[in-house]
Amino acid sequence: LGHMMAAASVQALWAEVKGFAGQLGYSHVLAVDADRIAGGARSAVIYSDAPRQALEALDAELEYARHPVIQRASQTDAPFFISDMRKQAERNGERWPEFLADVVKRGEGFVVPVFRDAKPVAGFNFGGESPDTSANARSMLQVVAHAAVEKLGLLANSKPERFPAGASVLSTQSHWW
Repeated sequence: LGHMMAAASVQALWAEVKGFAGQLGYSHVLAVDADRIAGGARSAVIYSDAPRQALEALDAELEYARHPVIQRASQTDAPFFISDMRKQAERNGERWPEFLADVVKRGEGFVVPVFRDAKPVAGFNFGGESPDTSANARSMLQVVAHAAVEKLGLLANSKPERFPAGASVLSTQSHWW
């Protein structure tokens, strides 16, 4: 956390988030701004390891705000595993699992909703082929997600010319993919 909080730029912050998650076997990170969900995946994503084309394909096929993972993450601050939802979708013949990152399809995804004042502000999906899914790892990833949102806010406040006053902590960020 010390390295994350010391990051001097958004790119350095994401490198720290990725580095920490990688130690737990999570090679894929996706972070979304809850305030921009209605604009689709390309609008809401603030960081993604997925290629831009994958986000475009998702937007072409599904309304992002109706994506089951997005809906669940918007309704509760409790983290969850993608595999639990994917098993249900397979039984129902739903197509949304087709649009998951390949590493999440082959392995696991851990979703961490970030709420502030009972309102969703961001969501993180950490994915890996054989990640650590222990309670300890899950707790650490929750802390990392919340710390990343906090640090994004600090970085935003340190650059007023790029991040207008009164803007949401995440909604003013540009895309970093």
